[in-house]
Amino acid sequence: MSRKLTRLPVLAVLAAAAIGTAATFTVRHRSPEPSVDRFCARMAEAEGLDQSLAASDTEQVAAQVDALAAAARVAPGEIRPPIETILGITEALETSLRTAPRDPAPALAQVLQDQQTGVDQVRAAGQALQDYVVRACGLQLGETSTPVIDSGLR
Repeated sequence: MSRKLTRLPVLAVLAAAAIGTAATFTVRHRSPEPSVDRFCARMAEAEGLDQSLAASDTEQVAAQVDALAAAARVAPGEIRPPIETILGITEALETSLRTAPRDPAPALAQVLQDQQTGVDQVRAAGQALQDYVVRACGLQLGETSTPVIDSGLR
């Protein structure tokens, strides 16, 4: 009987430790709170993504897509759907660029071709994101020429 009594407190301590560890893990791995300042900082890091895609600069594109993903995680609610739409296509473009053989142009063109059914949604999301970033962050994401992402969606 004394064995059962000593096991019970040990099991209780282990259970309490497991619950505490799970709670700590949950708190530490929650999505960050939306923040315009953090969003703008990440969007500044993603600036020039179109030019990097056009130049097929895989390292630069990867860094900029990572910044775009980080921006999406802290995006205020009003801009979250558009940035997630743009993030989806840019991640697909980045994957194609990274995995393409010597000439990535056909792979990038295929990704853009695959997006034809959602062209209006992608354009609207891109415009909404551009407008928000200009207004909230004072950043101009694209040049005055047609961006690479938009140029393949015709």
